[in-house]
Amino acid sequence: SIGENAFAGCSSLPAVDLPASVSYIGPRAFSDSALKDITIRNKNCSINKDAISIYATIHGYAGSTAETFADTYGYYFNEITDAPPHDHDRTLVKGCDPTCTAAGLTDGWQCSVCGIWFEKQKPIKALGHDYIPVETKEPTDTEPGFVRYECTRCDSAYTETLPVTTHTHSFTETERKDATCLEDGYVTYSCATCGYSYTDLLVSSGHSFGAWRTFLPVEAGEKGVEIRFCAVCAAYELRESDAVSPGTGTPTDPTNPTDPTNPTDPTNPTDPTNPTDPTDPTDPTDPTDPTNPTDPTNPTDPTNPTDPTNPTDPTNPTDPAEDEPEDEEPQGFFAKIGAFFKNLFDRIFSIFKR
Repeated sequence: SIGENAFAGCSSLPAVDLPASVSYIGPRAFSDSALKDITIRNKNCSINKDAISIYATIHGYAGSTAETFADTYGYYFNEITDAPPHDHDRTLVKGCDPTCTAAGLTDGWQCSVCGIWFEKQKPIKALGHDYIPVETKEPTDTEPGFVRYECTRCDSAYTETLPVTTHTHSFTETERKDATCLEDGYVTYSCATCGYSYTDLLVSSGHSFGAWRTFLPVEAGEKGVEIRFCAVCAAYELRESDAVSPGTGTPTDPTNPTDPTNPTDPTNPTDPTNPTDPTDPTDPTDPTDPTNPTDPTNPTDPTNPTDPTNPTDPTNPTDPAEDEPEDEEPQGFFAKIGAFFKNLFDRIFSIFKR
């Protein structure tokens, strides 16, 4: 420090440079002297109000007590920028810890007077978040899942979506309705793992009818009735035959056709109104009424023998009253009816059997 009246009235002191170690200037220390320039390097130097000659220029650091003194008492002030000579005040500068998102700093050492660093602070890298799972929902085949994460050092959190799981379906048949000729069906298949299912349509194919067959006997000269059956179900169809029946009304059983060696001549059928009893056919070896033998003078032409395949002319049937007993007509009629129904049932049975 510079005491009271230390350089008062000194005429040989035009300028003085006070080091940073000078922290006090007493009353009238440089009053009435030849001092023109005074440099004060201690930024916090305490200066008495009449310590410096009114004609002197004060040199000091911006923001120092010297600048404040000059402004207060009307002195001219000149700012200096060079580091003032001083004894360094080594001061600890505390660092800071890093966070998840911000870097930290180590401790450092710095002069509190001039700001020079003796040991600079060093940055510490940000830690980054330390996430751990705190909640989980597993995904399924139909819904996504998620995992929620939270940081152990801060309040940061986020949620990760887990996509819907995929797998190879293992389908088995779980339900079936077979199609019929007229109605569609379906088959349902389900996955044993996830339960997903789908249905295939079984389309109705319609009836599969066989060939037309004669069904009902008819009188000669009339159209018959034909029938055909579906090979899949029991459905059948009837129709009127296009052909006109030339026969006796009893259709030939296809399972028992007429002996091809002795077919009935279709051009000369037996009169259906007066048929020969099949149980007593006219013996071709029996001659016509012996009371009316063939005229020996007109023998039958051997070149035109009677065709055994041609029955007696239906226009002149043998009179059953002459050749057969009267009580045989009812038996022949019922035998014919029985043969018809037997033939009919045999044919229907054979059709179903096929």
